[in-house]
Amino acid sequence: MGTRPSQGRLTPREAQRLAEQDAAIAQARLDATDLLDGADELIAEIDDLLVERPFLIAFAQWEGE
Repeated sequence: MGTRPSQGRLTPREAQRLAEQDAAIAQARLDATDLLDGADELIAEIDDLLVERPFLIAFAQWEGE
């Protein structure tokens, strides 16, 4: 990041650079949110499997007898 004296208005080039940075940050936040949502869904699926697993094991053992 460059430094600039705070003297009021931005130059068009500075405004463009800041707008591009803002867009990149906004996209990174969206990507991170999507990743977290996907992780939450995966954790929920794993939890469901862990809850069902003892039943499935017991059923398989019962069926094998």
